Parts: sequence; structure tokens; C-alpha cells
Amino acid sequence: MTEEVSPLQIKAIALILSGRKSVEIAEALDVTPQTLSRWKSEPAVKAILNRSKLEMLHSARDRLQVSAEAAVNGLVEIATKAESDETRRKACVNIVQLVGLADPSSGLFAWGIGGTSLQEVVEEELRQQYIRDLATPDFIFRRRQEQMEEGEDHP
Repeated sequence: MTEEVSPLQIKAIALILSGRKSVEIAEALDVTPQTLSRWKSEPAVKAILNRSKLEMLHSARDRLQVSAEAAVNGLVEIATKAESDETRRKACVNIVQLVGLADPSSGLFAWGIGGTSLQEVVEEELRQQYIRDLATPDFIFRRRQEQMEEGEDHP
């Protein structure tokens, strides 16, 4: 199973990702809103949209990580130089919460950095590959066939 989408569907995907409304997209592409809705429900289009959204999220997270130092510097400045005791206290509480010290089980400490040992890095890469594979039409199709062979009724 391959991801075959038309050039018009590619344009639709780009417009969807840009945040345009469905009615505007349909009008811009000279298709009906029903056609656009049908395209959005097709597995190949869904897969491309989902991958693109995931890439956008990763990009946003990367940008946030790069700007984290400036944000921390701003919070530290507020925590040390604000005139109001309450403002300084809130900034200090925010810092403690953001680094995960308030609740180490939150998983926020070292957020997004990843494994530090070879084994952790390899395991994380395998997990990410597995998650990417889950979203492919081939995997979904094979899983559904396995379920049907096993007599399961649900997807």
C-alpha cells in the first residue's frame, strides 16, 4: 500500500496545515467542501497530514528549547529583582516547577533531551520508529488483517 495523493490533494494538505478554513480551502481549489472532507478522511492524506503535524510540533518544541535560556534568564531576573515580594515568590515557584523539582515524577526535569546512555538512545529511537510505523497505512492494514484472522471484530 502506497501513499498516492494527487497534486490537488497536496495543495489541500498545505492549505490545511496553514490553518485555513475548510470552506476557504475548497473554494481556493475549486472543489466542493464534501470533496475536501472526503480527501481528509483518506488514509494516505491522513498519514501525510499527521506526519506534517508531528514535524510542526517537533519544530515548535525545538524552537522552545532554544529560547529556554532567555526565558530562564527572564524568570531569574524577576525572581531576584522584582520589587514585589509576591512577584519574586511566584517567579521562584515557577522556576522550581519548571525544572521538575516540585514533582520529579512529572517527567519535566530535562524535558525533551532524551537518553544519556547508548542503550537509552537506541531504545528511544526504536520506540520512535515503532510510533512512526503505527501511523503508516501499511501497518494499519496489516494489523487489521491480523485482527480479522484472529476473529476480532474491532479495529
